[in-house]
Amino acid sequence: MKGRYADKTILLVEETRFFRETVEEALKQAGFRVLSAATGMKGREVLEAEGHRVDLLVLDLHLTPVDGFDFLEHLRHLKPPYHPPILAMLLGLE
Repeated sequence: MKGRYADKTILLVEETRFFRETVEEALKQAGFRVLSAATGMKGREVLEAEGHRVDLLVLDLHLTPVDGFDFLEHLRHLKPPYHPPILAMLLGLE
């Protein structure tokens, strides 16, 4: 039986393994299809491959070497244009 959100895809871009795995598991348990990336570069690759199938982008702004702001700038230049809802996170800052 498919979950309530089985037709919804979330791209999670988070470099801290613990947070990425924890958030990914919670989203999957809620029934979402989750694509995850540990770096901004990998997130770009996933977004370019999956494109308009991503319903929500969950993005850590504190990524290295490509930070979340650079990732968002890249998103602005995708062709065709694509503007998914974005949930931005700041984790692991001291």
